[in-house]
Amino acid sequence: MLKKVITSIALLLVLGAVVVGVASYVVSRPVGGDRLDPGRLERHEIADAELALSFARTVGDDGVRLLVVNAWEAGEVTAADITDAFAVMYRDPVDALASVGFEAVAAAAQSSAKRSYAPEDLVMPLELNYPHIAAGTNFKAHAEEVGTDGEPFLFPKLARPTPWFANVSVAARLDYEAEVCVVPLRYLSRTELATDELPGSLGYLLCNDYTDRYRLMSDIDLSEPMGLTGFAGGKGGESFLPVGPLLVVPREGWDFYREIRLFLWVNDELRQRDTAGLMVWSPREILARALAACETPYLHEGEEIRLSGCDGVAGRTLVLTGTPAGVAFHPINLWYPGFYLQSGDEVVTVGRYLGMLRNLVLDP
Repeated sequence: MLKKVITSIALLLVLGAVVVGVASYVVSRPVGGDRLDPGRLERHEIADAELALSFARTVGDDGVRLLVVNAWEAGEVTAADITDAFAVMYRDPVDALASVGFEAVAAAAQSSAKRSYAPEDLVMPLELNYPHIAAGTNFKAHAEEVGTDGEPFLFPKLARPTPWFANVSVAARLDYEAEVCVVPLRYLSRTELATDELPGSLGYLLCNDYTDRYRLMSDIDLSEPMGLTGFAGGKGGESFLPVGPLLVVPREGWDFYREIRLFLWVNDELRQRDTAGLMVWSPREILARALAACETPYLHEGEEIRLSGCDGVAGRTLVLTGTPAGVAFHPINLWYPGFYLQSGDEVVTVGRYLGMLRNLVLDP
């Protein structure tokens, strides 16, 4: 009798393992669709100048040069170098816009000489403050795939930004998240964030929010509100925040994100594809909620981190707005590292108007 019981238990364990394995494989499959055509990366849609200015930077013999991009075709970026149009060399677009205004910069871009650049010539388009504000599960389909049913939440992103082509260090369970990042171009007070229009106050970039899911799940305290524990460490790896080469500043900044579409491929297989207009919290609401949580302590390695001051959000604060469905992580597949990014994998992220990221995963 005892032998039969032991045999039955063993069979149940084997069956359970098979069910978990099959379910893990099913949820970890690519979303489907065409494989990445290399020609897809040779051309990127640039916003019309009547809608927005697309800024980039490159390094010349005399320092950083400020560019306004007109086209990205045939593997080349065509841009106007506006550095010499002004009496000073601005360090980035934020300084130029603050000093002379949007229309003066637009006029300089129209009148300045255009030339072609290799995409690899483009460095990070602006200087950023630290740390960064991030929203989790801000797309309903992503919340469902990772098994959460509450509203979105915030957490501090502690990784330092790296260029669009930077390598990413492999981790125990390395995951990707294609995201639209927004940046206040100046200090935004609590009162201003409550108004309807703040033209010219927000810029947009492409980001990838890489995560060590194993560390996140190991560090998280599920008795605490989501975001307060685990996320700062799991998402804070040194190479876990590549940002795109373009800073796009629309004339009307707050609804521009609705026009952006995100795509992400791993080794040429499509993994994420959706429109940023499906965000649950808009960029304005994320900023407002960060202010509301200004006294909330987010924990990381025994230290308390605040997302923002309580009177307003500083200019140059990078805000990660969440990712669509299609990430590697599902609660059922954490057991097997093969479902996650491996050394040698290539991740390509594309955003309409925002250019691309191309990141190779390597051993540290």
